[in-house]
Amino acid sequence: MTTNAPLDPSNLLQKPVKIHSLTSKPELNSKIGTAQSYIPDRERYLISLPPHISPSPVALKPANLTEATIVERATGKIDEALAMAHAIYHDMQWRQILSTARTTLQSKLPPSIKPEHALVAFAAALLVFIITIGFMRFIMLASLLLLLAAVALPDILEGKQFKLILKNFPMRFREAIRDHAGYDISQKKATVFLIGFLLLTTKILLQKSGGSGSGGGRNAGAGAATGMDSDGKMDYGSFDAVKQSSPSWTMEEVYNMGYQDAINEKPIGDALPPNHATMVIRTISTSASTSTSTSSKYDYNDDDYDDYAPPPPKKSQIGFGTIMALFTIGRTVKELGFVGGRFDWDLFRANAINLPPLKKAFLGFMAYRLVSAFL
Repeated sequence: MTTNAPLDPSNLLQKPVKIHSLTSKPELNSKIGTAQSYIPDRERYLISLPPHISPSPVALKPANLTEATIVERATGKIDEALAMAHAIYHDMQWRQILSTARTTLQSKLPPSIKPEHALVAFAAALLVFIITIGFMRFIMLASLLLLLAAVALPDILEGKQFKLILKNFPMRFREAIRDHAGYDISQKKATVFLIGFLLLTTKILLQKSGGSGSGGGRNAGAGAATGMDSDGKMDYGSFDAVKQSSPSWTMEEVYNMGYQDAINEKPIGDALPPNHATMVIRTISTSASTSTSTSSKYDYNDDDYDDYAPPPPKKSQIGFGTIMALFTIGRTVKELGFVGGRFDWDLFRANAINLPPLKKAFLGFMAYRLVSAFL
């Protein structure tokens, strides 16, 4: 063995790989694993596989490994999920847990209601809830609740009271950051991060969805008669025909109608005829008499007037996608550049350069999504 042997000869480290052409363990062929490290002395990669395939990593030659495609990765994930479901279904301990849970649920329900019926009703109510708040908000809410439950799980399993669980939650949150992310931060910083995370998530869950302005439909009923299209804009092709069959007044006449309504203490618009929705304002010619030309100063031609709806309020760009982009970038930076809880720029740069082009493009899109949320 030479002393300058490459540490990653096939450029497979930290990538999903497909096993093939094995003769000693043919049952591993076509399985999908991850190349965790390279052993120069043995010229083999150490491959981690799903627990139901191999509880411990296996050392394989580069010739028996190829980088897995997207389809092969997805197939591997599906096979892993099916194997896990199969194992749980045939596990007697899990069956005992499910049986105990069913018995407990039955004891809390009226005798006439079976647990299966209660679960169907719950599923229907959950579906209505998802339709009401939106699928993305439901996913974010469910993720938040699962995160909080996972953090508080040690206290929950010990059967502690709710007040004590809340009191211990900041401490448990700091422990979760230390155990899963490798950052040994102070309790004060962990508490500030927790509060900021909860406030940001609550803001996203409570913000209103953007939509079309409500003013756009106020002339929908009279749109055909006034020459407007469905968006509230002028349809010049049909407006000339409407003018020929519509009543017309000068602005002075319209003003007098409103004045008479006020004098007679009638509702505004009472003096207008029933077909006033097709009203056309008539412009007095400049060649008319002095008395009429005086009133023409107050007349205008509204043929070019477009009844635009007010623009909808600007929608906040910080949403579920922004949160996912933030977590994706944070996790990638941790995997590529952190060793022993400390960030190594040279290691991060080297690993980032060796990333597959598709993953680089995906991370670039995540970075764009994160930056655009604040611009």
